[in-house]
Amino acid sequence: MVADKMNHLEGGESPYLIQHAKNPVNWYPWGSQAFGLAKNEHKLIFLSIGYSTCHWCHVMERESFSKEDVAKVMNEHYVSIKVDREEMPDVDAYFIDFANRVSGNAGWPLNIILTPDGKPVFPFTYIPRESRYGSIGINELLTSINELWVKSPEEIYRKINENEKLTINKTLKATPDVSDQIIKNAYGQLVNSFDKNYGGFGRNMKFPSSHIISFLAEYYGIYNESNALGMATNTIASIRMGGIYDHVGKGIHRYATDFGWKIPHFEKMLYDQANLITAASKLYKATGKEFYKKMIFDVAEFLREKLLSPEGGYYSAIDADSEGEEGKYYLWKSSELMEILKEDYEGFATVYNVQEDGNYIEEPKGTSNMKNILYVENEKEDTDKFRDKGTFWLNRNIEKDLEKLKDVREKRVAPRTDTKICGDINGFLLYAYSEAFSSTNDKKILRYAEELYEFLSEHYIDGGKCMHIIYNSGKKVHGYFSDYAFLSMGFFKLGLSTGNVDAIKKAMEISDQLFLKLKAESSALKSGDRSTFIGTLNSQEDSSIPSQFAAYERSLLYAGMAGQYNEKIDLSTSETVENLTKYPSFFTFRMETEMERKYASVLKGNYDSIDEIQKIRKNLARDGHNNIYFEQDDNLAPGSYSLCNSSACVLDAAEYGKILEYLNNQKK
Repeated sequence: MVADKMNHLEGGESPYLIQHAKNPVNWYPWGSQAFGLAKNEHKLIFLSIGYSTCHWCHVMERESFSKEDVAKVMNEHYVSIKVDREEMPDVDAYFIDFANRVSGNAGWPLNIILTPDGKPVFPFTYIPRESRYGSIGINELLTSINELWVKSPEEIYRKINENEKLTINKTLKATPDVSDQIIKNAYGQLVNSFDKNYGGFGRNMKFPSSHIISFLAEYYGIYNESNALGMATNTIASIRMGGIYDHVGKGIHRYATDFGWKIPHFEKMLYDQANLITAASKLYKATGKEFYKKMIFDVAEFLREKLLSPEGGYYSAIDADSEGEEGKYYLWKSSELMEILKEDYEGFATVYNVQEDGNYIEEPKGTSNMKNILYVENEKEDTDKFRDKGTFWLNRNIEKDLEKLKDVREKRVAPRTDTKICGDINGFLLYAYSEAFSSTNDKKILRYAEELYEFLSEHYIDGGKCMHIIYNSGKKVHGYFSDYAFLSMGFFKLGLSTGNVDAIKKAMEISDQLFLKLKAESSALKSGDRSTFIGTLNSQEDSSIPSQFAAYERSLLYAGMAGQYNEKIDLSTSETVENLTKYPSFFTFRMETEMERKYASVLKGNYDSIDEIQKIRKNLARDGHNNIYFEQDDNLAPGSYSLCNSSACVLDAAEYGKILEYLNNQKK
């Protein structure tokens, strides 16, 4: 196959698959055609999963999949399948879980060798073109695996049998009640893994994992544990000071390759921004510090400038690469900065650690490319001052200087934007915006939430049935479990934060449809078959963002708070139950749900406007009552309220003074 001839990815709409449509590798999309061919020709399958803004996916494409010699090996011995993980999250979840269990290493690109009948054998992530860094090159690797398949297929099946021993018993098992002790154990595990020097958790590369920050903020509010607040505030300040945060254009990069948050992996993902907005909102609610409110609006400003579609939904990601180089758009030579900032350069360079020979270290070479990433040195004393006083403590001209750099950077070749609008992640962003409104009481962020709600209601929800992706051509990818879980959670959150009756109604319609889908699949779930709706029942822990299972639990809680009860189908496996008890810090979003279940309340009232809700929320917050939701009840007289928790109402038709008295007594 010549390089300018399309393979079987031609005509697809996934940006990731389109990037590979002209590869000499004879790629097929996931489907019966590819699997049928593998069976007919008795060939192994090379399954490659990634997404359009994945840096190491680009590296493999340039190094290997675009090369004729690699294509020759793959086309002769394998049926090759490409999958966009964001288009098919069920397939991705299943094989990510497989890779984690078999090798302990998973990520993207994710490359799996399958038998012709689809049984996974060997998992790999990035595979270099030539053997280096202790890793075997792709031609040598694929040739040796094929020789094993041809000469000793029993070895392949022996490996499959070994793999199957590592899979879990998928017997569904009721989740036990999460006690205060389990929640406290989760906190204790985070204390043990906390990096006291740089914030965050662990000692190697750092993911923001902002839902952990949210958990710590809530833990502080419930248990009055000041150390929890300190861990949260130091982590988010270190992120905000680090190279992982885009000081010029705002928003957060995918992760830091170092423990000090300085050197980022430059992708920008919508879900990371939503997660950070939520964490900053929780900390603003806990402390009232303007630093966190500014972070909320800075990240929201970035989203609306770079990821908001004309229709009102948000695109999924921005690439790490531009002009074939990771981070090129974001890095600066000292001479460039000197020319742009002139007399401000010296002060700016001191604040942001600009070096004449560059401070950016390229991965994996470990060498400088003579360019700089902007970051503030996060020594403990500076972290505290930065958190308390913000950038103006560093240099009063900083904001002006950053605007100058932004004007220059806008003229560069920008990284590619993945314009898929995913229902689940937009549902998560709706949740984040709604949390931001309930924390800040700011109508600007409420407008952002309501605009997104209107878009999702019009385009991604139809009678409770959800869409995962709608492409520009009109092609629809119907919703998966994650879409139903996150969209219902987001709709409930907006409804309970604003008293929006329609949002509650639509959230319940989504929940009803989800219940019917899960009930229809219950026999498959109980037998341990892989569900194409859920993907896998394994690995229910949070990852970079809350798990879809945790979002499902949260939406069930909100349904109860809104008085909209529904039967629950428990999706926990025996392993999940065991891990939830042993390693609760892996389930922080679920732990946060349980804290809300125990301590959050709903104030029902016949509210005349959102202004009345804002006024009451402000008054309650003044007395330390931050975990209050609001529900419109036209049956109550104006000025009369009912206070309810997730299972019952504790005060009915009471005046506000009685409500406040009750809450104050409960807090003692």
